[in-house]
Amino acid sequence: MNLNKFTEKAQEAVMTAQNLASEFNHSEIVPEHLLVALVEQSGGIVPSVLRKLTLDPARVTQEARALLKTLPQAYGADVRFSPRMKLIFDSAQAEATRLQDEYVSTEHLLVALATEVGRSPAAQLLQKSGVTKDALYAALTQAGLPSLWSHQLEAAEAAHAGTHVVLLQVPCMRPVDAKGAGVRGAAVTLSGDDDKPLARAKSDASGYFRLAAPPGGTGDLRLWIGGSAEGPLWETRVGRAPRALSSTFHIATIDR
Repeated sequence: MNLNKFTEKAQEAVMTAQNLASEFNHSEIVPEHLLVALVEQSGGIVPSVLRKLTLDPARVTQEARALLKTLPQAYGADVRFSPRMKLIFDSAQAEATRLQDEYVSTEHLLVALATEVGRSPAAQLLQKSGVTKDALYAALTQAGLPSLWSHQLEAAEAAHAGTHVVLLQVPCMRPVDAKGAGVRGAAVTLSGDDDKPLARAKSDASGYFRLAAPPGGTGDLRLWIGGSAEGPLWETRVGRAPRALSSTFHIATIDR
């Protein structure tokens, strides 16, 4: 595991999981510690995702912490990552690679937890609550995009130090292929409700683009990619920024 390949929020969650293991006098850091860390993370995307799935994060936290109380205690022992935890990291890295994301983020960790094989208490808790891989990505799309002006949604901030990077998770659709052709490298337009362009950009081969638009006005803004205003490849509505919009965006496609 290379924490340098994790986003700041993902690193924070891992460190919190380690602290939880110490707090409960556990000799190993297991996926259940990470689940509690993700659900309780201040400013993280996971609580928003759970709410989109009509789940109460406080209730999930309560049930996840109950799992921690069933784990054996070992006073004075060195805390280490369990073999299960290492598999979670490998799974999260594989998911990031599949989505062509440069860094492992908290949503990748959550997907890895929900899809852990075997008799995993954390996975069983998530699955019985309806937290499946498909449901997660559907909720991530809903939870992330309306939060465009918050700093809750992670992206490759380490790759663009000093800039605010926002991740757009665009569903993979025809004629867009599984690698995002037709989205990456496509024209991007930000407009008002009247579809009058406020700013235009073109994403590069890695899926990054930058938009700048003045603040003010009323109503939501419309962000659309490719095609035309009448028939874009993909679009979303975003709230107006309280100040001038100047953000770097990263497009990541989702296989559906």
